[in-house]
Amino acid sequence: MTMDRAATSCFPSSLPDWVIIDRYVFRDSFPTGEPTEASCTNSRGDEVRVCFQLREPPRPSRFYLCWPGGKGEFDRFFVISAHRDAVLLQMIYPIPVHGREFADLYDYFLYTAGDGSRRPSLERFPSVDGTMAEFQALFRAGEFVYTRQRLRRLDGLDMGVLRRGRDDSALAELQIDRFAEDQVELHVLCPSSSGRWQVRHPMIDFRDSELDLDFWRPWCSIGALTLSWP
Repeated sequence: MTMDRAATSCFPSSLPDWVIIDRYVFRDSFPTGEPTEASCTNSRGDEVRVCFQLREPPRPSRFYLCWPGGKGEFDRFFVISAHRDAVLLQMIYPIPVHGREFADLYDYFLYTAGDGSRRPSLERFPSVDGTMAEFQALFRAGEFVYTRQRLRRLDGLDMGVLRRGRDDSALAELQIDRFAEDQVELHVLCPSSSGRWQVRHPMIDFRDSELDLDFWRPWCSIGALTLSWP
């Protein structure tokens, strides 16, 4: 990744080859006039602004968040994955649903660092559960079911991002049912080709593999979060 030197005078004159990203997103003292700032809205229309503070490793680089509509006890926002010049962020907040007081809606945002020809950007991707209206419709129809996978999604354990070229990215979530070896689902979103999540079924034969189901159960996508320049 190359960065606009005119817009990043606060950065060192030479960029590191890679950085470490703090998974915690800081919500106090949002920097003003930060050239790395980008904004968009979440599924319920709240304005969301983030900025990125670059630091030389081993010091972690940080994200800052300004979310005026997200001041509730159950409003959460954090980093879950990174690849090349893109960072995947997850937002969770309660919305009213039929039959209960509220349920958590998950939004995903892709922060892309800018270069000499464009500024940083923040793009909201569709939730695995669909739009806010589609999510609420599941409760009205009595079709929503809480699963262990959803609890793992709460911590962003199974979601990852793949940067494919300058303007293309893909999201994927691996779901494994620990009580049914044949229930392996890979949820994939490729915004350049489709605006909807697609379900694929990877062929993993646990019986004939040394990597059996016990190997896959604790799998997660977080690991060491790094952001490397192309």
